[in-house]
Amino acid sequence: MTPTSRRCQALAKQGATGASSVDNFIAKLKPQRSVWLMVPAAMAVAKDSTLSEFTGRVCDSGEGGWTLLAAVEEGSPAPVLSAALYQRFTSRG
Repeated sequence: MTPTSRRCQALAKQGATGASSVDNFIAKLKPQRSVWLMVPAAMAVAKDSTLSEFTGRVCDSGEGGWTLLAAVEEGSPAPVLSAALYQRFTSRG
């Protein structure tokens, strides 16, 4: 069993629902749900182990801002998310 498998099993014991693929993940969503899906940095490292093409600029597709707005609307503190979002903006120069 891999470390990832052990972590997934531990999360499942706490009530999390795992998925084996994006299609499987989508099939498990129920209407009126929102999710936060993060793609592992390992994919970038596997492509370029030294990250030599990384420029220091972090692109933004809007999910961070949308999620932060949702947190504000729900009255749910999200200090790490807001700090990450503003750091992303700062990386643009």
